[in-house]
Amino acid sequence: MDDVHDQPSVTGRQRLLGAAAVIVVGTCAYANSFHGPFVFDGVPKIVENRAIRELWPPWGWLGFNRRPVAYFSFAVDYAVYGHEPIGPSSAELDTRGWHATNLAIHLGAGLVLLGIVYRTLSKGRLAKRYGHDAHLLALGVALIWVVHPLQTQSVTYVVQRIESLMGLLYLLTLGAFVAAWGSSHSRSWYAVSVGACALGMATKEVAVTAPLVVLFYDRIFVAGSWREIVQKRNRYYIALFGTWTILGFLLVSRWSITSGHAGVVAGLSPIQYAQSQPGVIAHYLRLCCVPLSQCLDYWWPVAETASEIVPPTVLIIVLLGATGWCLGRCPPAGFLGLWFFLILAPTSSIMPIKDIAFEHRMYLPLAAAVTAFVIGGYEFSRRKLGVGPRGWLLCVVPVVIVVLAGLTLARNASYQSQLSVWRDVTRKAPHNPRAFLNLGEALDQAGQTREALDCYLEVLRVDARYARIDIVYSNMGIIYHESGDVGRAMANYNKALQINPSYAKGHTNLAIALIKLGKLDDALPHFERAVSLEPENAEFHTNFGQALKNARRLDEAVGHFRRALELDPRYERARKNLEKLGAPRRTSVLEGASAGVS
Repeated sequence: MDDVHDQPSVTGRQRLLGAAAVIVVGTCAYANSFHGPFVFDGVPKIVENRAIRELWPPWGWLGFNRRPVAYFSFAVDYAVYGHEPIGPSSAELDTRGWHATNLAIHLGAGLVLLGIVYRTLSKGRLAKRYGHDAHLLALGVALIWVVHPLQTQSVTYVVQRIESLMGLLYLLTLGAFVAAWGSSHSRSWYAVSVGACALGMATKEVAVTAPLVVLFYDRIFVAGSWREIVQKRNRYYIALFGTWTILGFLLVSRWSITSGHAGVVAGLSPIQYAQSQPGVIAHYLRLCCVPLSQCLDYWWPVAETASEIVPPTVLIIVLLGATGWCLGRCPPAGFLGLWFFLILAPTSSIMPIKDIAFEHRMYLPLAAAVTAFVIGGYEFSRRKLGVGPRGWLLCVVPVVIVVLAGLTLARNASYQSQLSVWRDVTRKAPHNPRAFLNLGEALDQAGQTREALDCYLEVLRVDARYARIDIVYSNMGIIYHESGDVGRAMANYNKALQINPSYAKGHTNLAIALIKLGKLDDALPHFERAVSLEPENAEFHTNFGQALKNARRLDEAVGHFRRALELDPRYERARKNLEKLGAPRRTSVLEGASAGVS
């Protein structure tokens, strides 16, 4: 190992103050994030996900999909915090503990990044140039990275803990290797590195690049040659690259479960996806420098024209060329480019993923951009600016941190309610039918049915072929139904089921409308169909049970009420119906029924 020019370590007090700064500043930047509800994917993956409701036996969270470590963390939070309702909506739950966990993960990742940058600059071939200011440089990088508003989607948007947890494990993989550099306990640190990498593989697929990043780091900063790596650390790399088998097993064994939720998307070719990604990456880079107009759900269109494809492609080719040139002439700078493009490669190359662009994919690549900014500014100030390198670190960088923290606080404000989230998205992505559907549902839940109907009509205007158009018609039917226009409601329900005969909620809504028209016999097959399509839905069992009770099929009704309570022991409507079965008063099928949106 190349340990020349090592600088004296910072004092314990300096380390403590640096770590405290990351924790305090990061906490302040996310101080207003703790009351944001579960939104978007957070509802099906957390609120409605029965797989995370028990820690033991582990078959639920372990078998749910190919990211068991992330879902284990959800199961732990469910066991500790639960998700008690604080409002009428299923998504209006007490999320403070969940947000606290997300922030703790993010701050932990920031502390690991602080250590990686410090040790890289204070040891080996960079120590002579940066050693005296290594702690300040590392602190600047860690603080900017922690408070940058581009990170909000991985921290404030609860379900994207999947990204930040993977990021923490990814950084621990590299950080433990860096800690082993010159340590008398190198074997222990290598074991930590391999363990973190293994957990990362079971958290999110982007971790596949971690062994490669560690290998290139080793060659650029630590080893004098590839031969040295093979001779001294061959067993470590066999184990590290061996963690790919974990990811391979999860991908193969869980493919049938998850192929409908992630991975290759029908109708979007690898060429279409690849030609769209340069524009996406250019947008990510713009957000690194000017983090304004962020959006939770871009609904990024496929790039089709030359003006959409050529300019950003030229930019990416130039950056890739610069990375290659730097790897030959200035390897540490080249490593930043390698870090950026390697980590983005699984989501921003040729494999079509459900959504072309999402900001959380920049969680780790942002570290390269921030490091380039801090060290680049340091070098520039050494030559050109009058403030000097210390002035850059003590005057300019803190101003940047304050501005970015303020922007993060402002961005967090948009996550404070379902309405604020989706109003923000529809304003920034007016071509997004999914955003208008979600805004319509949020407005409906808030009792603003006229505005909700306008949103559903906007979905039809924006994209009449939208994949979830059945839900749009069904939700419009609910609004007409509640306003007393049962005929119009029936027409919309039938339209929804014509588009998607397997839409369980549509069958339930149509059945409730038939009940209102006095057509109980016609309603029963639709309730039964809904239960057969979603047999683990407590609401559907209860609705069917109420209809069966009205049809005097009491034994069958009791079975469905009991099944509903087995699925959700706290489901009050099913319990009350069981208690009332012996009463002389006959309970209407609409009593307490929920015809909410899906």
